[in-house]
Amino acid sequence: MARHTQRHEQNPRAAEITFGCEIECFLPRGSVRIGGYHAGLELGGRFPRGWNAQRDGSLQTSLAGYEGVEIVSPVLRGREGIEQVRQVARLLEEMGAKVNRTCGFHVHLGSTSIAGENFDEVADCVRRLINVTAQHEKAFYGAAGTSHREAGTYCRSLKSAWGHKKDRLRQKIKAEDLRLEAAGISRYQSLNLVPLFGRNKTVEFRCFSGTTSGIKMTAWIQMALAAATLAIARNTKFDAPTTTYADTTTAVGAMKRFFYLTGWTRGRKDYYQPVCIAEGWVDEMKNLDAAKRELMRLARKYDEQAA
Repeated sequence: MARHTQRHEQNPRAAEITFGCEIECFLPRGSVRIGGYHAGLELGGRFPRGWNAQRDGSLQTSLAGYEGVEIVSPVLRGREGIEQVRQVARLLEEMGAKVNRTCGFHVHLGSTSIAGENFDEVADCVRRLINVTAQHEKAFYGAAGTSHREAGTYCRSLKSAWGHKKDRLRQKIKAEDLRLEAAGISRYQSLNLVPLFGRNKTVEFRCFSGTTSGIKMTAWIQMALAAATLAIARNTKFDAPTTTYADTTTAVGAMKRFFYLTGWTRGRKDYYQPVCIAEGWVDEMKNLDAAKRELMRLARKYDEQAA
């Protein structure tokens, strides 16, 4: 298979896409100062600059002495941003952070860092990202390692929400058209477009489960970035092909196909390293390999629950 070329020369690499994350968890009461929803207080201390703590009413626990908190990152980019996420995960684990089914991990991508400042171009790239996410939704849900996200209230199927509009998503779209198509669709989808039309102009992946694990967090961020690079590179169909080399009815098969199409698989030129590494990925080879192993482990766990 030939390597795909990038459509937007100003952003040929995932390392240039801005991202952020929200870590929903429970911390020992009083261990950090917690601000209001969307009015977080900076963590300070050993935490990197700009990370803050907010309240989130959706987080519920019966664990004595713990309170719900959403840890929110500043705008991050590249390997330095990935390393900050690892650092924060280590600090949270040291503090005794816990998660349960009410928690999630959300990844935001800066839309203008993907497609430039022209919002019509941004909208059309997001259209392609919707198609990428829909086609690979089984892999994204599988990455959570549990069916609870898929079956819950706060992360409904993008394919179900947009399925009746998929013919419209085959053609180039402008910003106002995308706004109209997205009107009335809840933000509680695997891919949330509501913040795209707000101040931050981001898209949000909501399909990942609660965790304090740095390897999970960074694997999920890289998965979102890989989806964005696919959206830059090609016009993907909403539905997966009916015949593929991998059984995409399973999360493991869907994940294998995702790895291949995003250039994460070894052996596609460049001396048996993944194409994404050869082109300048957001993390080192050894870390990408670890992320792939973790994502496959989670996909197998998802399939075992579904069996």
